[in-house]
Amino acid sequence: MQFTNFELGTRIPLIISLPPSMHPSPGSVSAALVEELDVFPTLLDVAGLPPPPQRLHGASLLPLLHDPARLAHKANASFSQYPRQSDGRSYMGMTMRTADWRFTEWCGFNYSRAYPVWDEADAFGCQLELYPHEGDDGKNMDLFENENVAYEPANRALVEALHKRLLRDWDNGLGAPPAVPPPPPSPPKQPAGPHVRWRH
Repeated sequence: MQFTNFELGTRIPLIISLPPSMHPSPGSVSAALVEELDVFPTLLDVAGLPPPPQRLHGASLLPLLHDPARLAHKANASFSQYPRQSDGRSYMGMTMRTADWRFTEWCGFNYSRAYPVWDEADAFGCQLELYPHEGDDGKNMDLFENENVAYEPANRALVEALHKRLLRDWDNGLGAPPAVPPPPPSPPKQPAGPHVRWRH
């Protein structure tokens, strides 16, 4: 169960077993960043079924199984989100894990549209976390996320670039969902008629 946006709560192994005809490199390991959202599109691909008409947030992993050395997959990042309360307000942590960084923006969230409320023009409009993962071999999940470097002046350009990338790719490039149409106007109230009192 995920209970945090840190590596400890979001990084898990993924093992796939397929017939040899569909997996030419059995026992191989891929270093590509993937998500559990990719499992359903992969099953559709394996079964030869068409994708459903609704929006899919994942992508088939078959190209990685056919070429384990390939690193390119979707946005070359994995994404997670987790809520928290602070000072009586609700926030949603939107996290992007790239090969070298874990970047999180704590922003508002529109639950009716399932979409974050963030400032697209200002990377520093939300509370930020940034942790370097260069050289991380996955053996010590606590070693690389102890110091938040998001507000170091030397990382300002990096934060702005990651902010743009997070906004562009967190929803698998699908963009904001269609706006919810406003409810139809209520019919005008009819004026009250004359009061009638009955006597028995």
